[in-house]
Amino acid sequence: MSEPGRCERCGNALPPGNALAGQCPRCLLEAGLPRDEASRAGLAPGAQLGPYEILGPLGVGGMGEVYRGRDSRLDRIVAIKLVHSQLAGRADLRQRFEREARALAQLNHSNICTIHDVGADFLVMEWLDGQTLKDKIATGPLDVDEALEIVLQVARGLEAAHERGILHRDIKPANIMVMPTGQAKLMDFGLAKFKEAAAAEGDSTGTLGLTEVGVAIGTPSYMSPEQARGGVADQRADIWSLGVVLYEVLTGRRPFAGESGLIILRSILDDEPERPSALRESLPAALDHIVSKVLAKDPSARYQCVQDLVVDLQCVRDRKLLLFAQQSGSSKTKPADGNSVRTVQPRLILGVVAMVLAGLAVAYWVASRSRPSALGTLPHIEALAVLPLTNVSGDAAQEYFAEGMTDALTNDLAQIRALRVISRYSARQFKGTKKALPEIAQQLKVDAVVGGSVLRSGNRVRITAELIQASTDRHLWAGTYERNLGDILDLQNEVALAIVREIQTKLTPQEQGRLTRSRPVNPSAYEVYLRGRIYWDTYSAESLSKSIEYFEQAIKLDPGYAAANAGLATSWAALEYSGAVTREEARPKALEAASKALAMDDSVAEAHVAMAMVRAVEWDWAAAENEVKKALQLDPGSAQAHESYSNQLRHRGRREESIAEAKRAQELDPLSPMTNEVVANAYVGARQFGLAIEHYQKTLQLDPNRSNTHYLLGWAYFYNGMQEKGIEEIQRSLALEGADPSLSADLAYIYAVLGSKSKAQKILERLQRLSKKLPVEAEHFVLIYAGVGDEDKVFVWLEKAYQQHSRMMTWLKVDPRFDRLRPDPRFQELTRRVGLI
Repeated sequence: MSEPGRCERCGNALPPGNALAGQCPRCLLEAGLPRDEASRAGLAPGAQLGPYEILGPLGVGGMGEVYRGRDSRLDRIVAIKLVHSQLAGRADLRQRFEREARALAQLNHSNICTIHDVGADFLVMEWLDGQTLKDKIATGPLDVDEALEIVLQVARGLEAAHERGILHRDIKPANIMVMPTGQAKLMDFGLAKFKEAAAAEGDSTGTLGLTEVGVAIGTPSYMSPEQARGGVADQRADIWSLGVVLYEVLTGRRPFAGESGLIILRSILDDEPERPSALRESLPAALDHIVSKVLAKDPSARYQCVQDLVVDLQCVRDRKLLLFAQQSGSSKTKPADGNSVRTVQPRLILGVVAMVLAGLAVAYWVASRSRPSALGTLPHIEALAVLPLTNVSGDAAQEYFAEGMTDALTNDLAQIRALRVISRYSARQFKGTKKALPEIAQQLKVDAVVGGSVLRSGNRVRITAELIQASTDRHLWAGTYERNLGDILDLQNEVALAIVREIQTKLTPQEQGRLTRSRPVNPSAYEVYLRGRIYWDTYSAESLSKSIEYFEQAIKLDPGYAAANAGLATSWAALEYSGAVTREEARPKALEAASKALAMDDSVAEAHVAMAMVRAVEWDWAAAENEVKKALQLDPGSAQAHESYSNQLRHRGRREESIAEAKRAQELDPLSPMTNEVVANAYVGARQFGLAIEHYQKTLQLDPNRSNTHYLLGWAYFYNGMQEKGIEEIQRSLALEGADPSLSADLAYIYAVLGSKSKAQKILERLQRLSKKLPVEAEHFVLIYAGVGDEDKVFVWLEKAYQQHSRMMTWLKVDPRFDRLRPDPRFQELTRRVGLI
């Protein structure tokens, strides 16, 4: 006989005033007593379920009642879910419930409600003192950042469950709890699956009440089309339901509505929801793209795994923070109507771990231009910039890859003559910036910007891109593209072509051909090549040497790689041009690499630029001009080609043309010290020293420690009659380089011209002594003797400079320091031998 006041089956204390059959509520339930009778037996405050004390009811759902309780062992507040008696009374369903509940208890994720304990007909869960998402959106949609953050958290929890083979099947705002800290928790995992099992057995409790008007919680509003048809549902059904939640938190309304469950299901099967941005103008176009994909009727056209959706949402969130965080008060307008979604190539990408890439490459563009837009015609875009694409791989070591993708997209667009595309150097200055988009656009003088992200995982690459009108912050287009690394060049072309079509830029047949031809590449060689490009862009002697190492590695991996040979050629040519290596070392290597690149693919503009630089060093000016013109025909947006052409024209005395090419380079790369310096050099060649000084000063604003610019500014000051400033700048240049001013032929020339020939003589004597120990280039002696006025010795050393193939020979026609010598027949003959007259 049991002790008075205790259950005769389990021995637990009976609730005060309740002793139905001498058993506690839990034992009554296990015995099959209907829920309502068991509840009357004691599930009131103070009732006990084993060690759990019932503190009060929280609510009633399709599965059963939920109570607030206390774990007497750990003295903590918990939530207790009791299953309906009709379900708990079935031994087979109870066993399945317990088995699935124990599996759910294995989930340990910060965005999933934790299960503490499992009984035959109840779950004990962590107590969440927050607000359901349903209540949170009752008054309207959430702020975009907050909405994305909540959905991202829920998606991460859902991803963790799917990895363990657990489906939710009942995702809706009422099953998402948002804590005061902003943490989101997904609740009620797996219970809908149990409920469906009951329904399959003909239990009326498992029905959904599809004919009822005004169906409440648990309505079909969040069901996927395959569930609505009664088909088999997998993880993609959960993804659909989460997409409905995303739509609702962004717009404040569900995508599919109706007065009854049947009407809602019919809408899910047949109707396309309105674009979110049509309901809320401030939403980025990229969210339209995501919603369209997540709510695709066909599961195979949907996101194939939650990780894909997470990546896209992160892209939107990060891009928003990157470009628009400082644009408070800006007026955002919706994208033009008439846009449609085109599925480029759906893919199912499976992986053992969570690093799974996106499943579908989807491109947005305007599909029916004939229809009038709600905003009128699209803006006229002639100039744009590709801002640094964000690396969303989570691996900082992949930054070089994201930079390489940015450069490649920039280069593809720059080859279109009708567009002015800002070069990668200038656009890169805004990486991670908090500047407002209109401010960036004004600085770069562009009509629109392209931004986005790159995700690289294994042999898969995914680019998400977005086109935004700069002045109004209007989102014009968004698209996602994915391919194998071996097809990366085709991927880049595809993105570029989509942008061109969106802004309605007219392509020549040649440009169309370049953007549509297939160009497979060796993935390993391509990765190494990208690293070489990063070093090349730094454009110092050290970085150019490093780029040569990477380009040579790429060629070793793929001997037929034209772009790598072109990069190798320009690296060697640049090293020679800067004076970092001798002509004897650099020229043969530059010529060999450029020749190979052109033999492999004569449509590589950079190879023609490299060949132009080689021919200019050979003083074959006609061939050099021919090569640079070919480069510009292939890539009119190449700042490097315009710089090279400007230098050629300056040396040949074609002043106005040189200035025009330099200005074009500056337009394409306005924040590059190199292009600004080239403009200044062109003005020096045209004897417009005041403008030259102005542009050298602008260059130094971009790079205050650029020693070569200080050197050139010093000479511009000197030519303009500001001798003291000239000396100061040349001395500053020497200090930055760590050079000895007592060996400076430049200072010796200036001292001599200003009447301090004794100072010039001392420098000359030091150089003469040094030349007995080390090689000293003839151009230093040419300059000093020109300063002191010893013309015979000037021509002796000029001949030596000619034999050394000195860079000084290219200055003969325009350098002001040779003005007094220029009428001399000997000078004219030398200039003719160099090919300048």
